[in-house]
Amino acid sequence: MVAHLPRLEMGEVNRALAAYEVASGKGLNAARTLAALGHQVDLLQILGGERGRKCLEACENFGIRSLHIWVDSETRYAMTLLDSTAHTATEIIAPFAVPIRTTEAAIQQEVEATLEAVNGKYAAILICGTVPTGCPAGIYADLLAKTRAPLILVDAWKEVTPELLARTDFLKVNAREYEILRAKWGRELAPQGKGPVCLVTDGPAPARILAVGNPIRTLKLPSLSGTLNPIGGGDVVAGAFLHYKLTGLDTPEAFSEALALGMASCLTLLPAEYDAKTALKLRDELLGGAGWEDVLA
Repeated sequence: MVAHLPRLEMGEVNRALAAYEVASGKGLNAARTLAALGHQVDLLQILGGERGRKCLEACENFGIRSLHIWVDSETRYAMTLLDSTAHTATEIIAPFAVPIRTTEAAIQQEVEATLEAVNGKYAAILICGTVPTGCPAGIYADLLAKTRAPLILVDAWKEVTPELLARTDFLKVNAREYEILRAKWGRELAPQGKGPVCLVTDGPAPARILAVGNPIRTLKLPSLSGTLNPIGGGDVVAGAFLHYKLTGLDTPEAFSEALALGMASCLTLLPAEYDAKTALKLRDELLGGAGWEDVLA
């Protein structure tokens, strides 16, 4: 649910200017972006209830093949409250848990069987979001061990483990998430001196690329006026970055192109939507600036 408010007044009754019910979420947003850019996309997800069926309908509409595991609990919902005066977005996320009677081992076996049924061979794999309560710890790393792809991007900072980092090529995080992970796993997120390339966004502040043994690379972003809904912008960046890497662009170029799409999505009310002409304009502004600059650590 996305509610567009003239102003969010805490502790008061708020009447929305408009409200929208849409199927969304990190994985679906990123998959939708990739599908819109011309890719055949499989989305592995755990679904349940009426909202789960709406997610399946959305996948069909967007041309995404859903590889879903069905559970008895209801797929969670999120409410985004957009304050058109302060230009802020407040998100409320409901809990989602796999039923207690569904054991962790059973979930893992069903997920693995689903992947085996489609042969598990991909040009790239994108891991998005926090797994529902009741799923086994470390399931992402276990799944990567059973699939094959030359390019792995992780956008799931709460699920990061040394085992997952060891299999990851790129880690997409915002600045706050990066600092939390850096405090936990070391300055460069690099156990044993090796680690993924980190793609770090920080709202309107410069984006960064951090890689072990290399200078920090920064890119100033053009000013963005008229922001409506930043929720989902990072998901667009993640999906678009994979797209541009698969087309052969180097990492800074791919990140620049992806940032333009993500910024454009912030100018729309609904998540993971953007105007192509606006994205091209922002891309030209990004490329017309100073470009990526190296900063000594």
